[in-house]
Amino acid sequence: MKLATNKIKKILKISEPFLMIDEFKIIKSGKSALGIKKINMNEWFFKSHFTDDPTMPSTLITEAMLQTNVLILYLKNKNNPNKIFITKSSVNNFNKINTEGEINIEANIESEKNGMIKAKSEVFFNKKMVAKGVFNYIDPVFFNLKINKL
Repeated sequence: MKLATNKIKKILKISEPFLMIDEFKIIKSGKSALGIKKINMNEWFFKSHFTDDPTMPSTLITEAMLQTNVLILYLKNKNNPNKIFITKSSVNNFNKINTEGEINIEANIESEKNGMIKAKSEVFFNKKMVAKGVFNYIDPVFFNLKINKL
């Protein structure tokens, strides 16, 4: 299954410029996917982040990983009200993104137990690894939390 930008925005309830993936491809339902973001030199963050050496902020690369992970989880459980809470993240950045190209986020759900979810992601820019991360999430539906009161 493949999702385009409009469907991704609807599911994540995120719009530009903060939407960090343009396309989403399921590799293995509920387990792994590929998020894709095309980068050009007109991106809003290049205009404001290190103006003498424009670079995509690592927080936005992390956000691309988070959005890809969460899409896997939202699509897996259609009864979920699209609320997953991140409890811990660890991200390593190896290279910067400062030119045009394509970001590929390879996301995998490593484990799910008792409402606790662990995911890993690797980010490639023009086929070169730029970052990887490990993320822990809580599914509040599992714990019968009242989401509107949080």
